[in-house]
Amino acid sequence: MSKTKNNDQNKKQKKKEKALKEVMKTNKLLLEQLAILRQEVSDLRRVVQRTEPVGPVEPVILSISGSPSPFHKHTRFTVIPNDTKVIRSDHTKLSAVLEDIGNRFFENRPWDKAFLEGFAQELEKFANDVSRHVRRRFRVDKTIGWQSSPKEGRDLAVDMVEANIGDYFPLRSCKKSWATKFLLRRAWNRTCKEDANEGDILMNERYSHLVSKNILTL
Repeated sequence: MSKTKNNDQNKKQKKKEKALKEVMKTNKLLLEQLAILRQEVSDLRRVVQRTEPVGPVEPVILSISGSPSPFHKHTRFTVIPNDTKVIRSDHTKLSAVLEDIGNRFFENRPWDKAFLEGFAQELEKFANDVSRHVRRRFRVDKTIGWQSSPKEGRDLAVDMVEANIGDYFPLRSCKKSWATKFLLRRAWNRTCKEDANEGDILMNERYSHLVSKNILTL
């Protein structure tokens, strides 16, 4: 009698263990599905961020500097490869890189370079502000370098610069945005030790009149 009772108890115990295993297996599947759903939501958020309007109709630099540009409204399709002979480092003058791009855009024909110095200064300021804005928006720690920062943030920064420069200068003609990325990498390095929130406040103050006129979207 006792043997039969023990057998029954063993069977019940095995059923409980089997049921527990099934529950644990189901929980594991649910957790995996939840992780997939969370990733999909995260991906959708990134898509929304990438499809937000990043550039207005009027180039922001044109509104800031007011300098005439020989490229503005110049309709010409040119792809400029990343093979410039100008050494590109944190110590290279940006105007030298821009001049090289302009020479290749106009195929070494004469063009008015008088605006380059002033434009380069304004472009570097704008790239600094875009870097601060992106660092705050994506909560990037100041110890993180440009190449290690979130790809979504780097893409947004490139879009903001190129869309807002427009045809004032042929940054978008540079293959795979190499010139814009060079500009932003240097700006990121210059501003990486700053407080991103303070930098973004400065950006809003500096460009608030352009935002109100729908010239710049932050």
